[in-house]
Amino acid sequence: YGAIIIGLATVSYCKADTFISHAPGVLRDSIIISYCTIDSKRYLCSDDKGLLFILTLVTDQADVVTDIQMILLGETTIASCLAYLDNSVVYIGSAQGDSQLIHINPGRTSNDELHLTVLETYANLGSITDMCI
Repeated sequence: YGAIIIGLATVSYCKADTFISHAPGVLRDSIIISYCTIDSKRYLCSDDKGLLFILTLVTDQADVVTDIQMILLGETTIASCLAYLDNSVVYIGSAQGDSQLIHINPGRTSNDELHLTVLETYANLGSITDMCI
């Protein structure tokens, strides 16, 4: 097992005998605030602007990590938590906006379309900070 380190402009993978660092352009000006595991090689990451990314550890046939890929999937609500449910369905919990249930589409039909479909939106009733008596 290794460690994934996400900085402001770089993503690194560290293991006793391996160090890989990558500076994906999609991560520029993003601060990752939430993440969840899809499987042992894929992770969902959400930033402070509501952008959702998939981080993939690319391995060789001996299951040794050789590269890191980070792909922008689309824009969602700003996530406080992410939960990968199953069959490409993700729950995005938000303290700042409405929570969402989304589906990650396997591919794009054009360069303008992103990988996400919103299945359901749950109204956020929290964070009421003022009241008139």
